[in-house]
Amino acid sequence: MNWQLDHISNLCTDDQKEKFTCNDTYTFFTNTLLSGMAGPARLLGPGSLYRNSLYGFLVGAIIPIPFYILSRWRFPKLRHVYTPLLFAGGIAWSPINLSWLIPCLYIGYIFQVLVRKKYFDWWSNYNVFFYNMIV
Repeated sequence: MNWQLDHISNLCTDDQKEKFTCNDTYTFFTNTLLSGMAGPARLLGPGSLYRNSLYGFLVGAIIPIPFYILSRWRFPKLRHVYTPLLFAGGIAWSPINLSWLIPCLYIGYIFQVLVRKKYFDWWSNYNVFFYNMIV
């Protein structure tokens, strides 16, 4: 990412030659405008289209409880699961075509989990090498 910021001119601007834009900024801005124009009563009030999305607050309050109980009782590795981050992870991907991102997840899983387990010496040598090339 640092390479992109340093070497691609006019990144995240409307007049960028290759049309590289920052979608999340525009999505948040548009969402804010639409919510402000319609008002909270029309969006989240009784009989509104998005009324059921308010249950997300209840789900967000309840979901950490089973993770906490299971991490204390049987599965200690679950204490590393941070549920707000788990839920918020997909929000940044909302306007993007997922076919651009899914291959990155597969490759990331292969190299950060499978290759790391089987060939740790090779992985530790070249993981640092590629990291230094990017940064």
